[in-house]
Amino acid sequence: MYHCHICKSELFINRYYYTCDKCKFHLDPKCASNWSNKHCIEHFSHKHLLFLGEISKERDYGCAMCGDRVFGLNYRCSHPSPWTVHGCDFFLHKSCAELPRKIGPHPLHRRHPLVLKNTGKLKRRPICSACKNGCRDNYIYSCSECGFGLDVKCASKWISRSLQHFSHEHPLMFKQIDDKEKEEYTGPPLVCDGCQDPVFGPSYTCPSRKCCFNLHKSCAELPSEIQHPAHGQHPLFLLNTIQNVKVASFCNACNIVCRYRYNCSICDFNLHLKCASNWRKVFDCREHQFAIPRKEMALNCDICGEYKSGTGCYVCSICQLLVHKECASLPRFSKIPAHQHSLKLTWFLEDIYPRKDHICKLCSTNIDDKCRAVL
Repeated sequence: MYHCHICKSELFINRYYYTCDKCKFHLDPKCASNWSNKHCIEHFSHKHLLFLGEISKERDYGCAMCGDRVFGLNYRCSHPSPWTVHGCDFFLHKSCAELPRKIGPHPLHRRHPLVLKNTGKLKRRPICSACKNGCRDNYIYSCSECGFGLDVKCASKWISRSLQHFSHEHPLMFKQIDDKEKEEYTGPPLVCDGCQDPVFGPSYTCPSRKCCFNLHKSCAELPSEIQHPAHGQHPLFLLNTIQNVKVASFCNACNIVCRYRYNCSICDFNLHLKCASNWRKVFDCREHQFAIPRKEMALNCDICGEYKSGTGCYVCSICQLLVHKECASLPRFSKIPAHQHSLKLTWFLEDIYPRKDHICKLCSTNIDDKCRAVL
């Protein structure tokens, strides 16, 4: 009975396969066709080249690093052996083989980086500082300064949930901040460096003691380039003011200084994260899209009727409706104790009720016909 040296599957006599007559090395056609330099790696843990292959069924082959059974994509030794069809019997999960040699700062050990090492065949296996178990085959992420170490499983839990964000030099660790942790926290307020709102729920944080850097998960995963209805001429790119600009930048929607913002360098147009992400919620004018006044303008809001100057207002380029930013965010429906039905935000009161003496049912104030929206 013959077996493929790579995937270990049985080779049947009445089928084609590749073989070497000198050293009894065999490959099935699939493994032979997949062979290329891009499927081979040199790994510090083994003296021979490792070949990327796939095992379709769970077999009794264990990963040399984590000890779990090898299944699916994996790296195995490509060196033939005259004594056994399995060669060196060396296997690595693809995820284990591609682990970085150096990580840090780690949330459990912030002072120094950790380096992945094989300590050799020691009589006593090194102990993981996290789970307190012995490290499989002496593979450990260790600190050369302190003797701190993590086995591959404990270290990879952090690696798989980390993020390298363009705006920060260190990898960011995923963290779920719940009510209990929020109550027990006694340090300075945690604020998202992206949107400046308090950090709560899923987020990313820098584990380095020297940094106090946090991002909401939603802010950290924002796209680097967007097409936005507020500036249809050009795409907007996500920038960090500290990294790219030495002077303060102002959001063209709300006129507030913004650190993180979507920017058009051609037009010097900026939207900070809140205005960019909330745009679809507030822009609704009979299927029209609003634009932002580019210059200081004196505006009377068509919803509340109040006068306001500045760029905190929106204007519909089709029907010329002028709306404060906060008024544009009003919900379309509202429920109040004074009335048994839901109230709808209605445009053009005179089109529905031709009377001129419109009075608010709560405060008895006359409603000006010029106001285009009422409940």
